Amino acid sequence: MPHKSLVRGFLKNAKHMLTSDGEIHFTYHKTMQSFNLWNITKLAQKEGLVLVREEKFDQHQGYNIIKGDGSKRDETFYVGEMSIFMF
Repeated sequence: MPHKSLVRGFLKNAKHMLTSDGEIHFTYHKTMQSFNLWNITKLAQKEGLVLVREEKFDQHQGYNIIKGDGSKRDETFYVGEMSIFMF
């Protein structure tokens, strides 16, 4: 799964950029069932990161989710439940 490998690579490299009290904040959309099979916390654990906390991401606080490519780029779309994971 190429996207999962990309995320794991990000986590692996980002941990080397942290200060002793630093955190990685990872916004993960589609945390509802079947999209949650990536298990972001398990990916992070494999890279030596520990989940500090998880918060629900409020999409209604001035955040617009838009497509970045294709004929419908710049159009909004529904992604469902989202969370911010802090490692």
